[in-house]
Amino acid sequence: MDPHELIEREVIQEDIYENLFKHQITGILWLYENYMLQKGCILADDMGLGKTVQISAFLGSLYLGKKFNQAVICAPATLMEYWRSEIKRWTPGLLLHVIVLDQALKKRQEIIQQNKYTKNLVYITTPNTIFKHVDDFAQFAALDLLVVDEGHKAKNVNTRIRKGIKDLYVKRQKIILTGTPVQNNLIEFFSLMDIVEDGILGTQSEFQSNYRNVIENGLKKRALYKNIMRAKEAIAKLKGIFTPHFLRRTKREIFDVKSSELSEQPLDRHQLPLKTDLVVWIPLNEIQKTIYEMILDEQSVEAAVRQQSKKHIFVVIIALKHLCVHPFILLHSFCKSSLPFVIKVLSQQ
Repeated sequence: MDPHELIEREVIQEDIYENLFKHQITGILWLYENYMLQKGCILADDMGLGKTVQISAFLGSLYLGKKFNQAVICAPATLMEYWRSEIKRWTPGLLLHVIVLDQALKKRQEIIQQNKYTKNLVYITTPNTIFKHVDDFAQFAALDLLVVDEGHKAKNVNTRIRKGIKDLYVKRQKIILTGTPVQNNLIEFFSLMDIVEDGILGTQSEFQSNYRNVIENGLKKRALYKNIMRAKEAIAKLKGIFTPHFLRRTKREIFDVKSSELSEQPLDRHQLPLKTDLVVWIPLNEIQKTIYEMILDEQSVEAAVRQQSKKHIFVVIIALKHLCVHPFILLHSFCKSSLPFVIKVLSQQ
């Protein structure tokens, strides 16, 4: 779509248009069009491509078009204030009411009830809070939109986090943001798709029978030719269903990657410098060395190694990792654990 048409149609604010990358403009338009069609979405761009920016500007688009009453941003507690600041940054001059729901339970209930008729309202809260207030939102809120940040954390179909997000009634659209839509298996992907579009892939048992089992059988190392072909057909069918609801871009697709060290020319807005990993080896000091050796010499550790006790060996590994950061972390982490000797070792230093 022509930039001027986007601005004239008030899909994107003129004030922020020049500060957006092309892929972000495409993403905002995609979200907007799916919202108008009442389709749920998964925005699965690589980390660093501006998923938060796209959602914040998208909220501005809905405000300009008078397309929503209330929305909920579901994010980890540590990111709630960040979301507030980003929404403010990417909706300049717009009278969006942003409320961070981080109060005590009773106070949160009062806030939701008091804002029943408030327009252009964005709640920012956590998955756990949504789980506790599903009924309050249903009774006292006019939710048109739910955005779930770090949505991959809701992949487990049996968790209360997912249940709250799944059960929350939203009139128009649910959006999941994640850089890792599939981490371990296809059931995780089913779980996310089923949140944004209820029943789009059938029930979990139907998905396992029609897609997961067929695809996994076809991917086995010594799969029969017929199973490989069945898997290809299942993948094609699955893609046909989820593609309208799924958008993923990677850094390599979007940017011309250049080395900032090899070029004297300034990097333009569609170029990224190569990432530089600097590995620095820091040796243990004398106290750390002494404690390290004392832990390994401890009889309980030797016994755990001999017995191949995975549980206790894992605890020892964690203790050694913490020791390499700072000895006092051991005291904080293991004073109530199965490594009481750590306290004894520290007290001797």
